[in-house]
Amino acid sequence: MRFQLRQTGWPLQGGRSYVPQGTLIDSASPDAWSALVVSLGITLPPLNAQPLDQATFDTMKTAYDPLGMTRWIVTVPGADGITR
Repeated sequence: MRFQLRQTGWPLQGGRSYVPQGTLIDSASPDAWSALVVSLGITLPPLNAQPLDQATFDTMKTAYDPLGMTRWIVTVPGADGITR
């Protein structure tokens, strides 16, 4: 899972932690925010996340498509290698 938060941050743990806007979350990274997300067992990025790999996009699409929110997933066509 690899994504970057856009527009707003991401409250976690009932608001005890707040991941700032612009933060890159990578489940393979040892940085503090990524480690927190992994330790909490979070497998679905928030809707304000920009997926940075195909697997993250597919996960978001699967979760948000039934809600009619697939078009809300922000990607950068041609620059990220994601198949839409």
